[in-house]
Amino acid sequence: DAAHQLRTPVTALLSQMELLSMQHDDAGRAQHQARLQELTHHLGELVNQLINHAMVQHRADSAPLETIDLSSLAREQMTDMLSHHAQRHLDIALQAPEHPCLILGDPVSLREALKNVLDNALKYGAKNLLHIAIRRSDNHWELEVEDDGPGIPEAGWERVRKPFSARGGGRLGASLGLSIVEEVMRAHRGDMRFGWGADQHFVVTLRFPAADTGEPGPQALN
Repeated sequence: DAAHQLRTPVTALLSQMELLSMQHDDAGRAQHQARLQELTHHLGELVNQLINHAMVQHRADSAPLETIDLSSLAREQMTDMLSHHAQRHLDIALQAPEHPCLILGDPVSLREALKNVLDNALKYGAKNLLHIAIRRSDNHWELEVEDDGPGIPEAGWERVRKPFSARGGGRLGASLGLSIVEEVMRAHRGDMRFGWGADQHFVVTLRFPAADTGEPGPQALN
């Protein structure tokens, strides 16, 4: 599967290089150079996705688990991801309990999973709004990522969990982002759920077994 995913963009890259070498006017060269830049960027993203997919599979079998505060992890990743979208005017919110929301996990894999959920929301979802909420549900912590984009049609909810599934909307890539999240959640005895919240906003929920037995405290908007 990985070889097949790489073969197509590499072939396209070589073809564009050959076409560029045949151009004798500035307009034609500029057009092919722009296409080369686009293909090179796409190939870089694809290679990174393939490496990250292999990484989370490996760490699922080998990485020691640590006690992690889910709210701190969410705040860290939200700050990092939004730094790349500073020019956008978004309604941003993070709602979480004041006390730590403890889970057992591999911090490297969990960062990758949350980064992929947020990246998906920022690239294809959020038009004006991106909210994260962390809530206690029985013996689990639930992290919800809500945006006001079109969301994923219910018919595609199972498809996007699988690596190398067909992508909609003419998107490039190996479609590994949410399949990486699915693998990380499975390794952490949790799950990823899709749904619709208030105002028909799309919601991705990551559900983890809680590592603490205390009662959840009052929630606060941070």
